[in-house]
Amino acid sequence: MKTLAYCVGMSLLLVTAGVAAKQGFSEDLAAAVKAGTVAVEFRYRYEWVDQDGIAKEANASTLHSRLAASSGDFHGFSVLGEADNVTVIGPEDFNSAENGKIQYPVVADPKGSVVGQAYLKYSGTDSHCIYGRQRVNISNQ
Repeated sequence: MKTLAYCVGMSLLLVTAGVAAKQGFSEDLAAAVKAGTVAVEFRYRYEWVDQDGIAKEANASTLHSRLAASSGDFHGFSVLGEADNVTVIGPEDFNSAENGKIQYPVVADPKGSVVGQAYLKYSGTDSHCIYGRQRVNISNQ
């Protein structure tokens, strides 16, 4: 795996060195940044659970947020980054399976932040390659 990362890194270095020597490098880079996109998404979620055998009812109120940014094409290369966050809104009257509140039923919506996607993509004339973390949907997900 280290050999693959080294080869990819050296290839990128050689390609970008050749591109940097071309006139108009900064203009092309600026155009790629301007062609990029930024997306922000917020989704409020509420779940109520009344489970037999547990005296208290669970009320989970969370906010799922996503920030994504991608660049435009820069000599065949582009990048994408995406981060997700789940935040509890209001009282934490539920068992998240991580907070230790076993007097409530489980609502499995753990709070925290994760990197959803982060990758470098190359699209050449006859090739297409993505290196990094990406989301792969199977069938009709």
